[in-house]
Amino acid sequence: MFVGRARSAKIPTLSGEFAAHTLALADALPYLLWTANADGLAEFFNVAWREYTGLSVQESAGLGWFAALHVDDVEEAVFAWERATATGEPYEVRHRVGSRDGTYRMMSGRAIALRDADGKVIKWVGTYADVHDAVEAAARLERANLRYRALLEQIPANVWTANAEGDVEFVSPGWTALSGWSQEAALKKGWLTLIHPNDRDKLQQLWRTSIQTGLPYEAAFRYLNRRTGYYAWASNKAVAVRDADGNVVQWIGVSIDIQRRSLDASAFRYLTAVGAATSRPRAEFWGEIARSAVSTFADASVINLVSASGGTSEAAAAGDPGLIADLRAIADELRANDLVPRAIRSGRPLLAESPSSAVRSAMCVAVGEPPNIGVILLARGASRAPFEPEDAGVMTEVAERARDTVFA
Repeated sequence: MFVGRARSAKIPTLSGEFAAHTLALADALPYLLWTANADGLAEFFNVAWREYTGLSVQESAGLGWFAALHVDDVEEAVFAWERATATGEPYEVRHRVGSRDGTYRMMSGRAIALRDADGKVIKWVGTYADVHDAVEAAARLERANLRYRALLEQIPANVWTANAEGDVEFVSPGWTALSGWSQEAALKKGWLTLIHPNDRDKLQQLWRTSIQTGLPYEAAFRYLNRRTGYYAWASNKAVAVRDADGNVVQWIGVSIDIQRRSLDASAFRYLTAVGAATSRPRAEFWGEIARSAVSTFADASVINLVSASGGTSEAAAAGDPGLIADLRAIADELRANDLVPRAIRSGRPLLAESPSSAVRSAMCVAVGEPPNIGVILLARGASRAPFEPEDAGVMTEVAERARDTVFA
């Protein structure tokens, strides 16, 4: 280190009014100020340095000032100073400087070279500024952020933030758990592309109104669930974060799944009945599933079992006799139109609109995996509302419970 250079330097003496003014200015500064000659050997230290470190000018001169640094920071500081004096580039470091009472504070050090008319380095002027409190505050903030992120990861909901203009900047892992989509997919205005087309304009208007007025935002909407491939209901709430002058600087919101609350009462009754049916003997299970569907969820139900060879046998039927006949009649058509095979391949409920004059809406749900497959066909008549994509979520649960009961 500093090969061929002396570890001490001749301390210059200044005289005259200008020199007195210069020294007074240096001592008035709140920074630890020092100067070094062109070789990088320190010559002068102001009062702030001497009072803080307890080292005299003579003790600090040359390379003696490295003694004030924390032992773990000396090597880095020496390397940075050698590089600066060799290249003439600024010396910029951050390390711990010891005080006369034995404590250390983090300081930001910087020195620049003074040059003559020919560009030759003639002196170095440097300072150390106390940044300890700022560094500690930043560390506390980082620890708080880590705790905050850890907390968000445990909340069974999506917590999100947006800037004052309404662009989403952060979504918690709860978003992926809720929707199946990546966190990146929701950023900025990406989340809007996942909203049901019939809800999108209204949702945008409500959000725009809150952005313009600063009033709390609240809305219920349907979003595309990536895992199921169907739309599900969620609720969004957000409040504005304001600065000291009352200006909105950020929005903090939460999204929760309200699919269960949004399903109509008949769907809940059906799931309850299916849950009760799982305790019945296996031979009676399919009959209970068909009857429960008719009493709560559909107008007719036919359940077929598919053999390994592809043949089918009816396991149960319930409901309006005319609709049952229609379901039986259109079962072959649904197979021919690939609806039943697609339901089996995808493992998801599939819908068919107006497959016959009497059946307004039909749903096909596959249960199990080859070679053990059951196919639930549900029908709603012309007097009832057709099956909605949300109803497929109910049937997904039915299929899971049926699989665990019959094929487990």
